[in-house]
Amino acid sequence: MRAFTGADNEDLGLLTLVHAATLDVEEIGDLQRKSHDVMRKRIGTLRSPCSPFNGFAANGWFEVDAVSAEHMAYLFPQRRQLLEELAIPLRYSDPTWIVTSHSIVYLNGMPLAEVKKSLSTMWELPSQMDLRGLRDWNRVEDNLEGIAGYATKFCCTVELKADVEGGKVFMPWPMNWEADLCAWMNSYQRDTRELLRFSIGQARVPVEPASVPLIEPMPFTWSIS
Repeated sequence: MRAFTGADNEDLGLLTLVHAATLDVEEIGDLQRKSHDVMRKRIGTLRSPCSPFNGFAANGWFEVDAVSAEHMAYLFPQRRQLLEELAIPLRYSDPTWIVTSHSIVYLNGMPLAEVKKSLSTMWELPSQMDLRGLRDWNRVEDNLEGIAGYATKFCCTVELKADVEGGKVFMPWPMNWEADLCAWMNSYQRDTRELLRFSIGQARVPVEPASVPLIEPMPFTWSIS
């Protein structure tokens, strides 16, 4: 894997952001583009001639979740609270499409807590943002491969809490939900996997050639859950 060549576990983080939702499957693409634009602009506001955010970069993908009003009572409390505070539109049996992004970020020497604090002014709701380090007991290559495996999954389910403490139940989407999403993806005249991939590059400012690792598009491209 060539993305982030030369980076160690402590140089990287996994950033998850819950962005927005819609009742119309045809609006997912617009939400993704707007969400990417918001991310780029927020990082841009954190950059200045001497800011470590100049070397910050992200490679990631958008995930499309779906939920309906009948699921809300069975979601995990943090998830239910977030969706309520986002004021997402809901119908009883029809899907609400939720756009979430996951990205591996290059921290450019900044502590995770500092980056999280800087980003939380934009994504401030509880559980709306998660930034965590990679597993330091694994090789960085193994961590990245594991994340790539997660990104390439195709699992159209709603994650619900089970009766046992900490337990989970994965309820399959109704067939018409999956059909609607697949039809939307197939309506694009290009590789639909590319549709869900995004990146945010480093700032174009002078840096020492060996001070940051090579940042390339990630090999994983899509995720639907």
